Amino acid sequence: MESLEIDKNSFYTSKANYTEYMYCWQYAKWNVEKISKSNNANGYIVQMVKMKIENDNDVIIKQYFEAWKVENGKCCEVIDNSQYNDLFLIGRDIYDSFHELKMSIGKSGQSCFEGVVFWIDKCDELYKDIDKWEKSEVEEAKELKSKKYSEKLENQFRKRRYFNRKPFVHKWDMTKEDDIFRITCKYLYEMCDNYSDKLKKMKLENYIIDLFSEEHYNIKQKVVEKMKKQLQIDDI
Repeated sequence: MESLEIDKNSFYTSKANYTEYMYCWQYAKWNVEKISKSNNANGYIVQMVKMKIENDNDVIIKQYFEAWKVENGKCCEVIDNSQYNDLFLIGRDIYDSFHELKMSIGKSGQSCFEGVVFWIDKCDELYKDIDKWEKSEVEEAKELKSKKYSEKLENQFRKRRYFNRKPFVHKWDMTKEDDIFRITCKYLYEMCDNYSDKLKKMKLENYIIDLFSEEHYNIKQKVVEKMKKQLQIDDI
């Protein structure tokens, strides 16, 4: 089940999406005037990100800095021509969560993003340093100027004005067979419905082949039977 959550505060507006498996995302739009305390600011909004992903016994922790240039009170970088500036994402693609569904079957976990946001004015000595940061130095920062975490850099930023974002936390559990069956059926129906019978059958075959391991063969067979009835298609 997916759910959307809208959160507004004085520094940013966020929109979040949660599923019953590991896939999740949260967009954020910076309120430049509140962050910079100016309606015509020039500088950088810098975010220190800490990302922790727990998946059964595996734990991944990443920390990095990313920066948005501000000119004449406007943030220069937005995501895909949207109104949003930042994206926390557990997934390969914002539009397709198949890989994350597959990786969640039989497992449970939690992801947590924490952000500390700093304002660096153009007259600040750190401005020129940030201006020299490479784009995409950190993979998770995509096309933004970014820098790998260092305690020294954090200490420098901590001397400037900053605020803490509310942590973005997503918990999920697909260890029970009933949940695996229900969640995968829902996903497959949404992805295969509203097509011709021929395309429904083709799409379902492709998904089923790649979705389940041998360990979950019995659930796979139940899912196939359920989807044949729901989608009204012949054997696959």
